Amino acid sequence: MKIDFKKLLGSSKSEQKKFKNFYETFGYIEITNAISKSRSKKLRKEYIESIERHTNSKWSKLKKASGGMHFIPNFQGSSQYFYSQLLCDIVHPVAKIFGGKKPAYLGSDASCFTGFSFNWHRDWNTRIPQLKFNVYLEDDIRIGGDHLVVPGSQHTFDQYSKMLSMGLEWPYKCNSESGFD
Repeated sequence: MKIDFKKLLGSSKSEQKKFKNFYETFGYIEITNAISKSRSKKLRKEYIESIERHTNSKWSKLKKASGGMHFIPNFQGSSQYFYSQLLCDIVHPVAKIFGGKKPAYLGSDASCFTGFSFNWHRDWNTRIPQLKFNVYLEDDIRIGGDHLVVPGSQHTFDQYSKMLSMGLEWPYKCNSESGFD
């Protein structure tokens, strides 16, 4: 399901309940138009500069590298611009709709994939309700892989999700492209 950011924030409690029900059932919701083009450009610039500082390498060189992943732990907490412009202005209002009035923030990482990504894997395997936000600032380039969701796989207690987990090769060496044996 896709929902426009402004429409989501302006929706009634009953409409929000429908969006939340979809999310809880299928484990995802795509929120569109949350970041303006000008804000996205500034966020992207900050992201690139942070990756360059972290890797001690130029972005142009990183884009050409194959087979690498760069990771900055607690990224949004360490970047004042990302904290105010993304976490406070965009993520937190959405988290309040889907996670309740006082959602707990557990940190946010930045990843840069050049040439590969992890095969399908479960980020968390817990019954504790949680939200994960993936923010894509790309508009004209593609580096790395697509983000894929297996609908319903967030329900770690049901048979469907248990069978998915049993078929995963990750975190062990994967012998197939999909990550399933």
